Amino acid sequence: FLILLVVASVGVGIFTTVSAKAKMNGANFLDSAVYNLMKANSTLEGDELVATEEKFLTDVKSFAESNGKNGNTVRAYMMIAQTYFKNGDWQNSLDAWVKAGDIAKSYLAGISYYNAAVCYEQLADVVNAEKYYLLALNNEAFELKPHAMFSLARLYETQGKTEQAIIEYKNILNSYSDSEWADLANSRLILIDTQVVSE
Repeated sequence: FLILLVVASVGVGIFTTVSAKAKMNGANFLDSAVYNLMKANSTLEGDELVATEEKFLTDVKSFAESNGKNGNTVRAYMMIAQTYFKNGDWQNSLDAWVKAGDIAKSYLAGISYYNAAVCYEQLADVVNAEKYYLLALNNEAFELKPHAMFSLARLYETQGKTEQAIIEYKNILNSYSDSEWADLANSRLILIDTQVVSE
C-alpha cells in the first residue's frame, strides 16, 4: 500500500510539473505571437502586413484548436477575435468570441459574450445580439454591465420594443446611477417620453 502511495505521489508530481511547463510554454508562444504582430503593425504595411496577420491567425488558431480548454486557449481565441474585429470581419470575430466565452470561467466570459453581441449587431442579427448581451449580463464577474445594459436597451429601442427599452434604461438608473451610462439612459428616457407626448 505504501509503495502504491509513493508511486501515486510521484505520478501526480510529474503530471503537475508537465502541466505547469505546458502552460508556461503556451503563454510564451502567445506572448511571442502578440509581440511579432505588434511589431509588424508598426513597421510593415500593405501586403506584408496582411501576410503577417494571416500567419498570426493561422498559428494562433492552430494553437487554440489543439490546446484544450484552459486559460491560454481563451486568450488565444480572444486574440483571434480582436484581430478579426479590428479588420471588420464580424463573422470570424464572432466565432472566436463565442469560443472564448464558452471556455472561459471568469469575467472573460462576460467580455467575450458582450463582444459577440456587438458582432451580431454588426451582422444585423438582433435575436442573437440580444441573447449574447443577456449572457454577458448574467455573468457575475462581468465588469461592463451598465454598458451592456445600455446596448441592450438601445437594441430594444431600434426594434420598436419601447417598453423593454424603458425598463432596461431604468434598471441602469437604479443600479448604476453614478455611471456615464446612467446619464445616457436618462437622456434616452427623456427622448422617448418626448416622442410619446408628441404623438
